[in-house]
Amino acid sequence: MDFSELRESVYRAKSLCTYSTRIEAENIAADVIRAAEDEGNQLDTAQRDELRCESLTVFGMSAMANSDAHAAIVFFDEALELAEKHGIKWTKGQILNHKANAHRGLAEYGTTLRCLEEALNIYEDLGDTRSQGTVHASMANLYFSQGQFANALQCFYKAVSIQEKLNNKKALSTLYGNMGLLFVDLKEIEKALEYLEKALALSEENNNMVEVSAWLGNIAGVYMNMSDHANALMYMAKALRVAEELSLKQHIANHTANMGSIYGDFGEEEAALEMFEKSLVIMEDLGRKEGIGVIHLNMGMSHRRLGRFDEALRRYRKALDLHESQGEEVHISQVYQELGNLYSKPEYSHYNPTQAEEYFSRSAALNQKLGVHNFDLHLDYYNFLKREGRWQEALQQHEIYSELKEKALSDKVKLNASVLDQRLQLAAYEKEIAIANSVADARLEVTTTLLHKVLPETVAQRMLGGETEIADYYPSVSILFADIEGFTPMSADMPAVIVVRLLNYVFQQFDRIMKKHGCEKIKTIGDGYMAVAGAPNPCDDHAERIAAAALEMQHSIELPESIREHLPPGTRFGLRIGLHTGSVIAGLIGEDRFVYDVYSDAVNTAARMERHGDVNRIHVSNDFFQHLQNRLLLNAAGGMNLHFVRRGDVEIKGKGLMRTYFMESAPLRTKEASQ
Repeated sequence: MDFSELRESVYRAKSLCTYSTRIEAENIAADVIRAAEDEGNQLDTAQRDELRCESLTVFGMSAMANSDAHAAIVFFDEALELAEKHGIKWTKGQILNHKANAHRGLAEYGTTLRCLEEALNIYEDLGDTRSQGTVHASMANLYFSQGQFANALQCFYKAVSIQEKLNNKKALSTLYGNMGLLFVDLKEIEKALEYLEKALALSEENNNMVEVSAWLGNIAGVYMNMSDHANALMYMAKALRVAEELSLKQHIANHTANMGSIYGDFGEEEAALEMFEKSLVIMEDLGRKEGIGVIHLNMGMSHRRLGRFDEALRRYRKALDLHESQGEEVHISQVYQELGNLYSKPEYSHYNPTQAEEYFSRSAALNQKLGVHNFDLHLDYYNFLKREGRWQEALQQHEIYSELKEKALSDKVKLNASVLDQRLQLAAYEKEIAIANSVADARLEVTTTLLHKVLPETVAQRMLGGETEIADYYPSVSILFADIEGFTPMSADMPAVIVVRLLNYVFQQFDRIMKKHGCEKIKTIGDGYMAVAGAPNPCDDHAERIAAAALEMQHSIELPESIREHLPPGTRFGLRIGLHTGSVIAGLIGEDRFVYDVYSDAVNTAARMERHGDVNRIHVSNDFFQHLQNRLLLNAAGGMNLHFVRRGDVEIKGKGLMRTYFMESAPLRTKEASQ
């Protein structure tokens, strides 16, 4: 295999780096390394190292898919050495991106940020805008996870700006959604809903129904936090319906469980239990032990509130067994608290104060170990001890409750102050963005206006859309060249300003005529004018369009007196026009001063028709004549009344003998004249 084939293989391996196909990816990468080291392949050192670099990246990506971040970093570091050695910048940027993800998985956030910043610098040097957007999004998510909301939003805005320019709707839907979730944490509910709705709309437009289900669920979650149960249920029901249509089991389980929580929040315990039961069946089918444990706990709480204490105990024990088997101490602490509440109820037939106290104590000890400030637990513990008449111990628990609640309130004040500070930072940044966007919009408007003045509209739009190389082939168009008869001697004795005024007037009239008949002006050269029909917008009736334009040019241009008075005595203003039909290549030429032009032998022939024509006559090639005659005979020319005068075989410079014609407007016959 040659170098390009081996590189294609390793790129295919990268696409297979998921948990289920990572072994296949590793086998391909190993085969590429062996092939690269085979002397029979005659690869140079740089090629071997590049293939090894890409293959090591595959091994790192595979390790990440297997949740082994430490092994992944070892592979990525070795790949980076090779990329740096040979100056493979773009590949180095990609490896740094992967390495950043590995360090983030290990909660090594400082190293994660350094990797992303280095990757961003590389993409900026390369002018790779798309990859810059990806890195800004990764940095935003990193800051978000650390609660640095202002920094996160700045990065989100940068990423959004790039992806909007690229019209990358897939990336935008994710960005908008994550921004919505960030605004939830900032308590900016209106903005949260605005961005989540934007994410939802784009996902629907992209027909990405998996994302649609997720965003609907997130919107429902916002309404849950607002205690707006009606909207929460409506959106969660929509999310569930989409998930069911796609058979997304995990989404179905999550949405159904969340619907149970919504019902439970406003006291509809039976409806809540029905939802929890449905979710439980799916969770068990998926083998999601943590989810199963949480659902059993929630079901136990609903049964306890309904007075079904034995069933509540059964659910709590199931939840405890599952969470203990997974070592999920936060959930274990929650179950201990609920067991304490259950055994502390005098109306429960198995009322047991000793066990209640034991479970309350266990929960408190676990919370202290984990640094969890659950003041509700100590309020429950206080109420239990008070009922038991153990006033001194109850007072101690109430003091702990008050202390933790005060700390929680203090933390909330600090959080609100931090959020407010970040809101102020964000407001300042948004103001900067608004000013920058205003300037950018003004510049874009000027640029757009200028482009539309110098380029055909469709070409201008393609250029604004990001196309840098515009070149198209058109199999059949009609081309016009026109020239002002005797312009050079005429202009020699005229003031310069009058010469420019004359050309401006004539060419403006020509432009108007071309626009009227659906033709496209290409350029002017001195007193020469070139236009085409059928490009850049293809059409079948290009010959009819250019013919109608040529006839109007010939008969409707009359110079105003302000120009005629400056013409030399005896000057007659006349035009020579030449037409031809054929194929052309059309494209955008230049970088700083670009022009749209057309090229081919057909263009040269049309120019020869004008040059070898007569003043105030329209000289056309045999190809144009035949093409237009066929259109007329097929009644496709829209009732055009034309007359062609055969000129005979004419010696055309650079072309030899050519049969040509003069095209004229045929006089309309009256009924009497035709008899």
